[in-house]
Amino acid sequence: MLSLTSKAESISCILASVVLKTLLSTAFFVKFIK
Repeated sequence: MLSLTSKAESISCILASVVLKTLLSTAFFVKFIK
């Protein structure tokens, strides 16, 4: 059984990776546009 803290940690890790991927793809997109 996962505790609430480990669930929150995994969720925050997933959110952080998604945000990083979005920022990276946005940066590449802007570079290609310019």
